[in-house]
Order: sequence, then C-alpha cells, then structure tokens
Amino acid sequence: MFYDTGKEVCSPNCKPCCPCGKYFEIWNDVFMTYNKNADGSYTPLKQHNVDTGMGIERTIPILTDKSSVYEIETIAPIMKEIKNLTERKDI
Repeated sequence: MFYDTGKEVCSPNCKPCCPCGKYFEIWNDVFMTYNKNADGSYTPLKQHNVDTGMGIERTIPILTDKSSVYEIETIAPIMKEIKNLTERKDI
C-alpha cells in the first residue's frame, strides 16, 4: 500500500513503482503460494497465506517529512557511519 505524498506526477506514466518519490510504500502484502526447494524448483503449499508488513519505520518518514526510511533518526546515523567506513557517498 502506498501513501501519495502530494508531489506532482513526474510523467503520464507516474505510478507507485516510479522512483520519483511521489508514492511511498508504507505496507506490503506477500502472497505465499510456493515453497522453493533446494534444487530451485517450486512446490505449491498445502495452505496459501498472506503476510503483511507495516513497521513503524515505514510510517515515520511520512510523519517526519522524510523521503526515505534511511533518513529517519534511528537509521540515518547508521547510514552515515557506513558511508564513512566504506567511503561511498552514493548510498
């Protein structure tokens, strides 16, 4: 499920999977249908399930006007240290 940030659409094809930042995923649904076997093949599960995920870290960016979970106060310092340790500035 996506939150519409209210930003203008970037193109006529702008939709939730667009990287422009208009839409922010706050909740996901995973439909469990198959078991992946060691050989890479799939076997249908006896019971199909739905797993949903909405952690508080997914809502904090919206509530604090951040554009990414990596900018929230609990994760930003970790990202800063990773950048320092790896000398990568693009992450």
